[in-house]
Amino acid sequence: MKAPSLLYYFKPIPTAIILTVALPFLFIGFVELRKAQSLIENFNTALGTVTGTTYLRNVDETGSTNPSWLIHPVVRFTTPQGEEISFTDRVGSNPAEYKVGDKVEVLYNPDHPQEATIKNWMQVWFTPLGITSIGLLLILGLIGWASWHYMRTKQSMQASRKPRRR
Repeated sequence: MKAPSLLYYFKPIPTAIILTVALPFLFIGFVELRKAQSLIENFNTALGTVTGTTYLRNVDETGSTNPSWLIHPVVRFTTPQGEEISFTDRVGSNPAEYKVGDKVEVLYNPDHPQEATIKNWMQVWFTPLGITSIGLLLILGLIGWASWHYMRTKQSMQASRKPRRR
């Protein structure tokens, strides 16, 4: 008796459920990765200085009654045209990640310099890579689960073919 192929072990209902969850993560993750890549390619960079901080209330989508307060850096930089721009970064933390006077690299839209963010790995790549990783891990888990069942069945079939000693 021949063992069924690996595809046989991708049971329809668990596979459909896992793919239904994983594929949106992959799609959104790849879209966000493309946005991050576009940000790096199309935005200009400048050296900025943290001139202050501001507390902004962070309320989650559920309208939590216990919102957190995050400290957002206020950054000033100068464009090559000599325009001085000040912005509050969209990412905050508690405790503050930056101190007044810190030098930071800024990414800004050359057409709308007010559209700016501090350039660091966490702010640019963390969310896109995190979302994509969740989708990939779900799919790899599905493949690993099917492979484990395939190998287990194959081993039990091989064990049943061996003659028994008396």
